[in-house]
Amino acid sequence: MSDMDSAEITVAPSQVPKSDSHAAAKARERKVPSAEGENQSSINSRSREIKEATGETARRVQGAHERSINVLTGVKEELDEAIRVLNDSLSKAPTRIVVSKDEQLNRFVVKIADKSSGEIIREIPPERLLNFAKHLQELKGILFDDKT
Repeated sequence: MSDMDSAEITVAPSQVPKSDSHAAAKARERKVPSAEGENQSSINSRSREIKEATGETARRVQGAHERSINVLTGVKEELDEAIRVLNDSLSKAPTRIVVSKDEQLNRFVVKIADKSSGEIIREIPPERLLNFAKHLQELKGILFDDKT
């Protein structure tokens, strides 16, 4: 056996580099959780920012929703009043109104008829315009195949 194999190396504490000392190793161990804590803190901070932004967006949407409801309520009230006035006016006239829906065109048709005879005085839109629109749809179906 050589002297090298059995020799012990003794190093004085003052010769140990500070980065390799036990205290430095402990400090490094403490820094790892600290770095993870900083990452967690950053994540928590970002999470709070997102929650605040989401809350603010939700408040703005709720406000817009409430304003829309108020506007629609006002429009509904105005329409109700207009219908009431129209019905009052029509009740005095010798005519009646018939509202129907043309299913083929998906449009409403208003007919004004004489109360006593039932004769159609006026039709909105006119019947010839409805027939033209129906023929146009048929022509469109012939010219443009829906499958392509």
